[in-house]
Parts: sequence; structure tokens; C-alpha cells
Amino acid sequence: MSLDHHDFDLIIAGGSVVDGTGAAARRADIGVRNGLIAEIGQRLDGERERIDASGMLVTPGFVDVHTHFDAQVTWDDRVEPAVWHGVTTAVIGNCGVGFAPAKPESRATLIDMMASVEDIPSESMHAALPWSWESYPEFLDVVDSTPRTINIASMITHATLRTYVMGERRAEKPTVAELQRMAELVREGMRAGAVGLSMSRTVLHTTGNGQVLPGTFAEEEELVTLARAVREGCGGKRGILEVSPASTTFPEPVSLTDDVDMLINVSQKSGCPVVFSLLQSNHEPLEYETVLAHVAAANATGAKVYAEVATRPVVIMMSLEGGFHPFSSLPSFAAVRHLPLADRVAALRNPELRQRIVRDKDPNPAGLHLVFADAEFWSQVFPLGTPLNYYPQYENSFAAEAQRKGVTPQEIAYDALLEDDGKALITYAVTNWARRNRTDLHRM
Repeated sequence: MSLDHHDFDLIIAGGSVVDGTGAAARRADIGVRNGLIAEIGQRLDGERERIDASGMLVTPGFVDVHTHFDAQVTWDDRVEPAVWHGVTTAVIGNCGVGFAPAKPESRATLIDMMASVEDIPSESMHAALPWSWESYPEFLDVVDSTPRTINIASMITHATLRTYVMGERRAEKPTVAELQRMAELVREGMRAGAVGLSMSRTVLHTTGNGQVLPGTFAEEEELVTLARAVREGCGGKRGILEVSPASTTFPEPVSLTDDVDMLINVSQKSGCPVVFSLLQSNHEPLEYETVLAHVAAANATGAKVYAEVATRPVVIMMSLEGGFHPFSSLPSFAAVRHLPLADRVAALRNPELRQRIVRDKDPNPAGLHLVFADAEFWSQVFPLGTPLNYYPQYENSFAAEAQRKGVTPQEIAYDALLEDDGKALITYAVTNWARRNRTDLHRM
């Protein structure tokens, strides 16, 4: 029982409480006083306001550690759709792409990188980004100036840093002076409130012209220097290096295991915690076990390296309406790519164009389109389905459907994309579903 009639400002009553500790869900009331949880118990009373949560889950707010709201937070005080799903803190600045620091002449380049890597419409960013900053601290001031529904944590971004300091040389090895200037900017950003520095090391992340992001093949010395700057900028009290490592989804010049071993060295030499995305490869389904063993051994001797793991299969949703799909980068598709959707669908119904497109090959040497050439690709592509099936099996795949019908998977996909007047969605299980079981997910 509460001490007096107004002991609690708010009671959230009768919900199934999942507290984030790993404990089992339990039915309980939550008493809130002065904006903080004061008590979790049974049949609490004495409140000014009561919310009946019967039949609902009551959880701590979720921290979404990997988002790309970098442009949206400059104009959207709601940060939708994150807020719809219980997210109370979103981390921006992932994958090494962002918008600060930025010189006026580089703004289009930064938009191009974000649009290409994250499939965010460049038209929206060109139209709505206010560009009322140049430095990273000035960008944080803009983010901080708008009251919003959720908290925003921001990382400095590596490709952006290289663009600012190195200009047209941004994809090359930095000089000593350029590296030191980048380190200075990292320290400045950390002092201003950044939570860390992010970078991408996968060839699946490219610019609009198909070139890998600046810094994709940065050498260990550069990473160590910048990781040290992260810690120096806040007196060693906080800050991380966040990395999208060599892809687990497609063979690259560097394997995931080797790249993570390099990140271990970076953590040991810099004293900076390193966080990386660990995703199950369709090519090497059990490589994650080797990676986690290396990480555990290194952390036992002083490294601070942590894997971020998605808890479901990671899927890419594709459609003709959305623009990204297995045929979107083919030369034979170029003539219809920029047509309005209805005109594009009408043109694609031409049998001769259909035949050319389903037989065409992608000439791009880098980028996410590489996955379409993967021998395992079509066994991991499925119709979206209603209701959505998060855990599809092989018999649902386009590879299996093509085998049943005696046609190619490309033909199955082509026809599926034309359904619903070009608005139909298909999905590709890009990672975390290589063996189509949840055991691997749980183990990761």
C-alpha cells in the first residue's frame, strides 16, 4: 500500500512487466513519482493518474542502436516510425555515413552516399535538409534545438570525416596531416556530445556511382588513431568505435574473421571499445562461432570488443514501386527505370523486354546488387506473404517455385514484382537465416 493518497503521480496497473533483466514476465503495477519509477508491486494505489495496462506488455523503452534518421531528425520532432514501436532512444550516424562536418560543396556527395547505402530518397534530403551547420558540434546543436518525442544519440561518421578533410582524395590513404586533422575533429565531436565514431568496411556499401565508401579499406593505423581520439575527446570516460565489418553476406577481399581480428587489435592498442555488426553469412553459416570465439579470447586478455546481433532474420523488402529489386541495376532495365510506376509496369509487361531483363547480367563491381549474383540468392528470396512470415522455409522460396514450374527464379521474381500493379513486395533474407532455423539466432 502507498503511504498517502497522492504518493504516486501515476500508476501503470495490471500489465505484464518485462523488465529487461532477463527475468520472466510478471503481472505487476508500476508506481511513478516525479517522473521516475518508485515502486513495482502488487495492487498499488494512491495515485493522481492511473493507466490500465491489463493484457499489455510493459517494458523499459527500447534503445534502437542502429538507425539512419540523420536527416529526418533535423525536421521531424516525432521520429516516426521508431516512436511507434516503443523506441525511446535512437542512435544515428551508423555505417560511417552522415551529414557533419560538411562543406557546402560536399553536401550533394554526402546525400548521395546516404541515399545509396540506405536507400533513402535523395529528393527528400535535398528538399528538406536545412544545412544550417558546417561543424559536427553545430549539427548537434540543430538536433538538440527541437523538442522531440524520443532521445537521439549521435555518432561521428568516418566517410563524412574523410570527405570533409580530404575532398576529392577521400578514397585514398590519408597523409599524416590529414589523419591528424580527422583525429582533431573526432575529439571535437566527442567533447560536443557524440557517443562515438562509426565506419563501414564492406563493399556492399557504395556511393551512387558504384564506388565503395571512403575508408572502406582504411588501414589499422588509421583506425587506431581515430579510436584513440574517441577516448581522448572525453577523457577516456566513454565512446565507442562502431563498425560495419567486411560483409558476412558476400565474399570480399577481407574475410569477416580477419576483419574482426583487426578490430580486436584496434581495441587493444587504443583502449576504445569496438562494437561490430555480427550477421550470419549465407556462404559461411557457422563463421559466427569462430568470430565469437576470437572475441571471447581477446576480451579475456583486456580487449573490449562486442558483437551486435539482430534477433530475427534480416530481410530486404523489394518492389518495383520502391525502386530496389533484382533487376534495378541491369542495363536492360535502364530504359524504364525512371518512368512513372504505371508506365513502368506497362512497359515491363512486354514479353520481349521481359526476356531481355531476366537473361541480363549486372556489370557493377561493388554494391548491394552483388548479392543478386550469389548462387544462394534465390533460395533466400520469398514473397512477402499475408500475414508476414518472418521465418520462411525453402519450399516458400523463388528457387523452389522455379524448380516446381520448370522456369528460372528470375522469371518467378519478375512476374511477382508485377503483381498488384507493381506494388507487390518480395523479401530477401540477406543474413541470419542461412540454415533456416532459429537455433543459430539464439546461439548468436
